[in-house]
Amino acid sequence: MTTVPLLQALSRDTAVLLDDLARSTWSPSAAERELALALARTGLRGGGIRTELRAAVEDVHGGRLVDLLSPAAPLGELTAPSPETEAVLHQLTRLLDAVAAE
Repeated sequence: MTTVPLLQALSRDTAVLLDDLARSTWSPSAAERELALALARTGLRGGGIRTELRAAVEDVHGGRLVDLLSPAAPLGELTAPSPETEAVLHQLTRLLDAVAAE
């Protein structure tokens, strides 16, 4: 079960990264782009985040993207996510799509 503070923090942090990416104040590393591409293939559901984080190269673990995805991993594993959880997952998908397109 997720908590409202977790969802609020993830939503806020995702919005910050999207804004930083759009303003070019954050440039994802090659490893972060590869992780975003991998998640585009596997998706955020059913353990996809955990699977791709485990498979990611070591370089990705020092970046900003992994700091967001690690606490978000349980959201994709929920069998009946709330509308608020769905909104955060959708926002994360938008971020990953933007990173993958870099």
